Amino acid sequence: MINLLRKLLNMENDLVINKYEVALFPKDFSTSDFNSLLEEIKKSLVMFADGFNTVIPVPLDAPREIPRILLRSKDNVIACNISLEKVNISWFNRKEIPGFTKSITEINSDIEKLSEILLLHTPTRRMKRVGYIKEYYLVSENPVEVLPNSNIGSKVKENLREFIFQLTYDFSMSMYSNCNKVIILGKGKKQTGEKENVLMLTSDINTLQTKDVSWTTEDIKKFITEADKNSNKNDLYELFLKQDES
Repeated sequence: MINLLRKLLNMENDLVINKYEVALFPKDFSTSDFNSLLEEIKKSLVMFADGFNTVIPVPLDAPREIPRILLRSKDNVIACNISLEKVNISWFNRKEIPGFTKSITEINSDIEKLSEILLLHTPTRRMKRVGYIKEYYLVSENPVEVLPNSNIGSKVKENLREFIFQLTYDFSMSMYSNCNKVIILGKGKKQTGEKENVLMLTSDINTLQTKDVSWTTEDIKKFITEADKNSNKNDLYELFLKQDES
């Protein structure tokens, strides 16, 4: 009866997209004028034109991983952090709308504009690494109960209150075979409304750190398109959250 009810409720459809994120790693990225770079990006990605944008004053010898530029759209739905090592751009479901989605066409359009600017500041005009992250949440009064016994074990779950699991796999796609797929499961809270408990599920598909891919913008878009298909919420639910039939 429980399994029948679960099928009727179709819980995988309760997984709500929390954010999309793309991580870009330009090869030997460098610039001597971050203010000009900021203006270039604002001109090309117009959602940042009237938002909160700043160049962070850091010492010249600061580690490359420290952000130099922060950009936020006026409604705080799109964010971009730029360091010399990595550039992250994210699209957030700030209002936590159940049917929230961002088309891969729109994402690739923004990525194309951003990467073309970044590649102008790299000697080879190539990206050495790319990652695609899709984060979901599922509202549950007790997120522990959502975890299948087959994945974690009933004894472990008995007194479990807070948790975060990270699972890392070798992953291959038709576009590129040397990938990691990282799945993170954890307990969280909704940020709006009644601040309900949620189970967070994050899928992160990225190219291996040990292998420079040396990609153009078109390669990046192909990777993002295929990675999005491999971050499907129904497939993720079946693999990591579906309860035993017995």
